[in-house]
Amino acid sequence: MFDNWKKRKELKERQLEVDLEEANIQLKSQEHLLKTIEEARNSIVTDSDENDWTLLGQSGTLSVEDHENMLETAFKLYHNNPYARTIIRTLVKFVFGKGALVIPEDENKKTKEVWEDFKEENNWNRREKEIGTRTFRDGEMFLRHFANEKEGTTKVRFIRANNIADSTV
Repeated sequence: MFDNWKKRKELKERQLEVDLEEANIQLKSQEHLLKTIEEARNSIVTDSDENDWTLLGQSGTLSVEDHENMLETAFKLYHNNPYARTIIRTLVKFVFGKGALVIPEDENKKTKEVWEDFKEENNWNRREKEIGTRTFRDGEMFLRHFANEKEGTTKVRFIRANNIADSTV
């Protein structure tokens, strides 16, 4: 009886050793893969027709007026052209799907209640889709938060991209 118990123990120990060896092999394989990915990411790819393109935003080639004109044109196209609007909406639906699911990891019930209150007060389900719409339409998106310390609430509001000034100009 003792011999059976001893053999089972030895078998378990050997199985643990084999599992550890397999885990080490997988770890080395993943480390090699990560190293390969990092090397690929860091390698510089040259564009064969780079000189045929106008690089915007470098060496002052995109003026503030050009940027404002592009924002206004994109805004008008989105609101006046059903095809442009459909393209943007399709991108948003593809990227967001039913919406991002954000769940606080904190086990404190108060944290979860505050998050749920924030989502409800700011109509977060619609707002997150609007974040995608503005990002795809304008190329950038700005949010401003307003904290009410008396009530302990925060409201989030959008700022149109053309209302943000470049501080370097």
